[in-house]
Amino acid sequence: MVRTRVPTPHGEIFLHLYHNNRDNKEHLAIVVDPAQLLEDRTVTVTHAPFIRSRSLNAVWPRETPVDRITRGAYVGRLSSQSQNPSDPDTVVELPGAKEVGGAPSPLVRIHSECFTGETIGSMRCDCGEQLDEALRQIFQSRALRTGDGREVIVPGRGAVVYMRQEGRGIGLLAKLRAYNLQDLGHDTVSANLMLGHGADERRYEVAAAIMRDLGLSGGESDPQRDSGIRLLTNNPDKVASLEDAGVRVTERVPMVPRTWRCQDEDNYSFSKKYLRTKVLRMGHMLSLPPFGGVESMDSSYSD
Repeated sequence: MVRTRVPTPHGEIFLHLYHNNRDNKEHLAIVVDPAQLLEDRTVTVTHAPFIRSRSLNAVWPRETPVDRITRGAYVGRLSSQSQNPSDPDTVVELPGAKEVGGAPSPLVRIHSECFTGETIGSMRCDCGEQLDEALRQIFQSRALRTGDGREVIVPGRGAVVYMRQEGRGIGLLAKLRAYNLQDLGHDTVSANLMLGHGADERRYEVAAAIMRDLGLSGGESDPQRDSGIRLLTNNPDKVASLEDAGVRVTERVPMVPRTWRCQDEDNYSFSKKYLRTKVLRMGHMLSLPPFGGVESMDSSYSD
């Protein structure tokens, strides 16, 4: 429905808002593709064309060039001097850019909305940390060698598909009720079941559709554009669900919590039950840290 540029602490992103006919929710795609904003067209890049929305770039009925620019169907960086609506019949590239082979597939993270973790900094989960860490990793540059032996630094690229699936799909109201049950000693699975919900009610068909729209699915319909993705996750269900929906996952990249990576036992203690629940109860593919004893498994899980 709309795309706009947003500066973040990690760098500039394109925020896309999607409507869909499945769940009547507005989902988001946070696209990291710095080359789209480069004003120097003589740079060396590793990818062409850009990560762009097919549906946004299409011509909508009775729209004017100003309408296209207002909803984000433009090329380059908007300014009072630069106002270039996109042409859906033209592949958007960097004119004059030199392409380098060997770049990895875009790094993609599916992130489910978490008001408590992202907005108020709840320590019942690490969702806010995961969102920030995903963007940090997607923005990471890489050094590659060109055919003539030169080393070039290329920007990171990819996307966070932000799904409005609060509380693993049960909604904020039920999630907060589950917190009270957890304080009584129930783990997250038992709390959800007691409330009449499944342990995890999230679905990924809409996320897969967003990836297809952005040219990230690795589908056969557009092999020149679709290269597949590296998926940033520890959750085997996400990998399987996306592959079932036709998304080609070329690699699973682990999401290692910062407190585990730094082996910070003091910071780890607040969420060790939560993180152990992910690994031991939900089958997430992540080694437990070397510190901390075995605890009863409660609190929530995500990823």
